[in-house]
Amino acid sequence: MLSHVQRVALRAFSASANSLQKTATAAATAAATNLARIQSVRQNAEDRSIEVEWNDGTKGEFSYIWLRDNAPGTRRKYLHELNLEVKPETLTLSDSGEEVIIQWPPYTLNTYSAEFLRKYMQAETEEVPLAEDTNGTHVKWGRNNVKLATPTWQEFLTDPTETVEHFEKYGIVCVTNCGLDLKPDNSSPVADTVLKKLVPENAMRTEVSLHNVKERADSMHTYGPQHREAPHYVAMLFLEQADSQFQLADGFKIGYTLKHKYQELYDVLENVKINYNDLDGNYRAQHPVFVTDPNGKEVSQVLFNNSQRSIQGNLSTVEAEVFYKALKAFHRECYKPDNVIQKQIARGELLVFNNRRILYGHSAFTRPCNVLVTCYT
Repeated sequence: MLSHVQRVALRAFSASANSLQKTATAAATAAATNLARIQSVRQNAEDRSIEVEWNDGTKGEFSYIWLRDNAPGTRRKYLHELNLEVKPETLTLSDSGEEVIIQWPPYTLNTYSAEFLRKYMQAETEEVPLAEDTNGTHVKWGRNNVKLATPTWQEFLTDPTETVEHFEKYGIVCVTNCGLDLKPDNSSPVADTVLKKLVPENAMRTEVSLHNVKERADSMHTYGPQHREAPHYVAMLFLEQADSQFQLADGFKIGYTLKHKYQELYDVLENVKINYNDLDGNYRAQHPVFVTDPNGKEVSQVLFNNSQRSIQGNLSTVEAEVFYKALKAFHRECYKPDNVIQKQIARGELLVFNNRRILYGHSAFTRPCNVLVTCYT
């Protein structure tokens, strides 16, 4: 449960999505590149944050958990590794006043420039359109009440009716024994044929990309939230046998569970817009984890990708504690055994899913695997 102080912060979240620290004015932020050396830095009296004062009198507070999560170049990939109780071992201001240096346990040294800290005292926000209420045909599923539909390519061509119904209910199917021939633009005739049967008529192909998936594991996520309009439907055609175990979960069920068991934390994930960008910095967008339908009853959209989550802008100490507590609760639900089905994917299999509903992750690959990703929006 949340403390009284955290509840107060949560009400601020709900009153204004992404309600962040207001001590820095827009003018001070704009001038950040021209000033500003840090005059003093200290741990606050409650030992939950640092207090920074610049030489122009501007003051800011940065919670320990925010600093640890957003340390330049050291983002942790898995949310379960974030320690909500983390405290610095040492806190030092450089002689020039241009850097704050923090030693974290165990044996991690991070440097935060004055410009970096000044920049993230205030966050950018943008409006996120409300998703349509399409939940009427959806069935929330977990490991015990779903069997993944796996028709062969020929079965799908002969009669796709059952596969279409399954996709509408559960948001995911896997078509097997697919042809691997690609067109000159790398698009797959098989993927396009399947998608056009499964998705609305007005949906259009927005991306075709060949991914060489190597070694690393990936935590539960949705694809492409760095786009303002994240892909709605994704098809992954495996051109080789995947020697990795895929984990699949229903984001609608996870959101429903959080909403009914931990309403306060769900409200945070619905109201705070998380910043995303791609590795090259070409795309940048903001999305809440959950969007609720216009009636306020059902989850109608889920978007999250920890690997592409970027710096959130500075949250006050209390806001940061609530925000990360909510993310951790979401992460735990994603990996509860009852919420997850496991799938070993073979060469020639086409995994198709509603990308604004289904969360997926996988264990590490022992050898590279080429995967053709086709997106429709």
